[in-house]
Amino acid sequence: MVLVVLPALIPDIRRTYEVYFSAFDNDEMGRIIMKILFPQTIDEEFKEAHAVGTLQWWHGCDYQYTMKVVDTDTAEIVGMGLGDILVKPRTPEERQYHGAPWLEGERRERAEKILNPLWAMREKLFGAQPHIYCHVMAVDPRHQGRKAAAALCEWVLGISEKMNLPVYFESSPSTVSLYKKVGFELLPETIVHKADVLGTETDIRVPLMVRMPSTANISFERWRSTGYPNLGSQQKILYMGGQEEKIKQQIVTKVVALSETMTDAMLEKTVLYLKLAAYVLNIIYEELRRATRTAWLHRRARWFGPPAPSSRDRNIVIVGASFAGNRVAQLLTSCLPPNSPYKVIVIEPNTHFQFSWVLPRLCVVEGHEHKAFIPYGGNVHDNPEGVLRWVRDRVVAVTKSNVQLKESGEIIPYDMLVIATGSWVETGLPSRVNATDKRKGMELMQDMQQKIKDAETVVVVGGGAAGVEIATDAQHLYPKKKIILVHSREAVMNRFGRGLQVTALEGLQTLGVEVILQDRLVQAEPGSGTILLKSGREIQCDLVLDCTGQRPSSGILSQLSPTSISSSGHLRVKPTLQLADDELPNIYACGDVADTKTPNPNARSAMRQASTVAENILSVANGGKSQQQYQNNWSDGVIKLTLGLTRSVTHYGDGKSELLFPGKETDEALMSAMCWSRMGQKPFEDPYMDTVSEPTAIRQTCDIRASTYVILYPSWELGLDTVFNDDTELTSYVLAFIDTDNDILAQWFERGSRDGISNPVG
Repeated sequence: MVLVVLPALIPDIRRTYEVYFSAFDNDEMGRIIMKILFPQTIDEEFKEAHAVGTLQWWHGCDYQYTMKVVDTDTAEIVGMGLGDILVKPRTPEERQYHGAPWLEGERRERAEKILNPLWAMREKLFGAQPHIYCHVMAVDPRHQGRKAAAALCEWVLGISEKMNLPVYFESSPSTVSLYKKVGFELLPETIVHKADVLGTETDIRVPLMVRMPSTANISFERWRSTGYPNLGSQQKILYMGGQEEKIKQQIVTKVVALSETMTDAMLEKTVLYLKLAAYVLNIIYEELRRATRTAWLHRRARWFGPPAPSSRDRNIVIVGASFAGNRVAQLLTSCLPPNSPYKVIVIEPNTHFQFSWVLPRLCVVEGHEHKAFIPYGGNVHDNPEGVLRWVRDRVVAVTKSNVQLKESGEIIPYDMLVIATGSWVETGLPSRVNATDKRKGMELMQDMQQKIKDAETVVVVGGGAAGVEIATDAQHLYPKKKIILVHSREAVMNRFGRGLQVTALEGLQTLGVEVILQDRLVQAEPGSGTILLKSGREIQCDLVLDCTGQRPSSGILSQLSPTSISSSGHLRVKPTLQLADDELPNIYACGDVADTKTPNPNARSAMRQASTVAENILSVANGGKSQQQYQNNWSDGVIKLTLGLTRSVTHYGDGKSELLFPGKETDEALMSAMCWSRMGQKPFEDPYMDTVSEPTAIRQTCDIRASTYVILYPSWELGLDTVFNDDTELTSYVLAFIDTDNDILAQWFERGSRDGISNPVG
């Protein structure tokens, strides 16, 4: 049995379209579409009328082709395809859209709600450009499994290669991976058919795919973004008679061109590998250089320098101790000579280092939230003694010579000041923990876990790393939930390379996340259960997660140097990372708050900036000047992106080429243990959590449950539960209990002492 693809002839019309109708009737989604496009009964009378209309269309159309797949053993038509082959640019008149003229009234309106987005998207993507558009490929249900669809696909790709034309079609989620294997690329745009039009429970998303001819040496997105450059001369379809040598030469030419294309791509990737290796070697060199320099400074101080001062009366104040601030403190305390008059004072409001990279994951999975909070002090030491002071407080004001603290009111003078305050998010999780205490932060994360667990529909706003990760994690852990990601750009992960954008989109869609691109949230009424998008679409949901990015925390300099704050809220800095204000040469900034023009800020770039700041401060402390300059490096954009609980991809890109390394994840807490170790702590051992506060003691003794704080104990014989709904600390509930109901209190303590329960409030 051999299947061949041939043009359908006039006598084939009835049989060809019987295949079309039977194939769609055999598919649930196909039946829905057929019912909308052809709401009348598809009987013999309809088929006859349809054949007449098709013949009339053939007489006037010079670009649309109907193909048949023929079984050469039986001469039976077992499949069909319908497509446009547009060999020249089309005028606006030629591209005029007529909708569904075979219908009238509401039926036409409904059908055009399906057809209009298809036409509009095709117009947006291609406009007048020559291309091949596959309307449909259908196989008789009785002959499925005989590779008729593969024969059609092979025929279309052959035409694409011969004519140097891109192929475009609307796919289905289940066939995306299949078509990617034969060279199709998944576009960031999608078409969404609304549930109220289809008569289904949920909207249906339609993936869009394009395959460029192999000799084009360019992706569709690149071709489109550069203005559709000429792909080469287009040829008419040639029959084989007398053309064997010419076609053979064309094939050889294409193979050579393809080989050159592959060679160029391999060369670019090889260069990227070499850059990566050089970057790693440079890191090793810098660490060795720093260690050698530190050892030399310390030896010189011991041998030739003055004795250690009785007190260190010159202050280097570091505001903030996340990745950047903690790194500056680590380098300064380890590199300052023992006889230096400088003391490092770190001012940080948080009890623990907050490992923000794992927050999206730990807001979904349960039981690991404590791992996001790492005790300070493991890699920043008070050695020699007196070189370090750690203050848990928040800076509220900065002058030219001192900083003022919020809680204590203390005024601390400084000789040099480092602003490493990072960034903040008003809505907090899943991007930031808006709590300074580890216990409170854990409670917020547990609350987020429960909200996601309880919600049936979750809308994630923002298609950056945090949005993609929490959406895929939630969909992976709870596959029956409806997870929708809304992003205002044309692609998720839009600040990174095209390869990562496509991989991230594929990861989202494979898990079942609905992705809405080029749209944004404009209204979300608390408690209403409905959000409104800019496009006018309303979405019913139980939970909205804001992942739209962070804002720089630069407010503490708004009075001292307002001109140093850019329109984006970042602090303007010189290449030395000194403040751009010439009157304040002793103030430095690094990390998220600094305007370094870093394309994709992350912990890596923050710590490199910290090294530059530390080098310059050490130079000044030893009588020199701030000369070390920070330069952005392509490696700062390296990112590891999770796509569900068990899958990840690491992306390296330099703007010209990119490398993608897929990975499997086995640890739900991701890289938490490694971060603990790098912070100088034994993973997950935290003495802070062994110290039980009074509210925690009450919670452990009395089993406080849920947000209403119902105090329960199984053996009590009080005849009631006491419910408090105040938002104050738990100790206040007990005090209110003491003040308002002394009789019950007496019974509580009497019963408690008899059962061996300690008095938690004394």
